Amino acid sequence: MQNSLDLLRTTRSHYLNYLNQLDLHALSKIPSGYNNSIFWNIAHSVVTQQLLCYKLSSLEMYVSEEYVLAYKKGSKPNQRISKNDVDYLKELLVSTADKLENDLKAGRFVSYVPYATSFGSKLENITDAISFNLVHESLHLGYCMALKRSI
Repeated sequence: MQNSLDLLRTTRSHYLNYLNQLDLHALSKIPSGYNNSIFWNIAHSVVTQQLLCYKLSSLEMYVSEEYVLAYKKGSKPNQRISKNDVDYLKELLVSTADKLENDLKAGRFVSYVPYATSFGSKLENITDAISFNLVHESLHLGYCMALKRSI
């Protein structure tokens, strides 16, 4: 499990690099042929991790319901982002990874509602959720790479 947590932190480190290196315009730009921005892809990754790991484990998420609504699957960027939004997302990238590790060590994940992903995977427990989340975050990191080349 530690390897999975290390991989999550590696992906999150790449996300942080985008947030630290790009300006607000670049983070929020949606190039022709794309549906979302770099910022949306990163925020969506955090929200999805919270849904997969916490909501499906019947635990309270570390993001608000409003944040979930803004960045869940099927949502669209519809607001201007600010430096505060970027700073908050940077904090979430680190804190949600830390909390996941701490909550795993504390044994908080005792139940799980099975879930079939749109990717075709069936998640039965927190281990499945963490593994699938790595695939999901890597996919969205790839979108960020492509978006950066397009802006």
